[in-house]
Amino acid sequence: MLNVFGAVVVGISVLIWLVARRLAKVDPSYFQTRDGVLRWWDVSSVSQVVKMIFDPRLPDPAHGQGMRKAIYAIRVLYVLGIVGAVFFFYLFFAHPQSIFPR
Repeated sequence: MLNVFGAVVVGISVLIWLVARRLAKVDPSYFQTRDGVLRWWDVSSVSQVVKMIFDPRLPDPAHGQGMRKAIYAIRVLYVLGIVGAVFFFYLFFAHPQSIFPR
């Protein structure tokens, strides 16, 4: 179960970065990094991508219908990831025997 949850979280993170890179191609002025390029190891880029998830100005109609669907999809996946994390921590603290067999 822990491996599946980890794979889901990594998958959601990859999808968020793919949507961010697609948004950077559609609207190059959206991300304000030092050199204008998104990199996963750059703290500024990571904060910009997290900001993208919560930005009320997105989705912008000028970005197109596909980008609108992608923004809504990553927001839903992000919420599902948080709900999954809460459920995992509930199991971890309330029923540790279901995660760590004896």
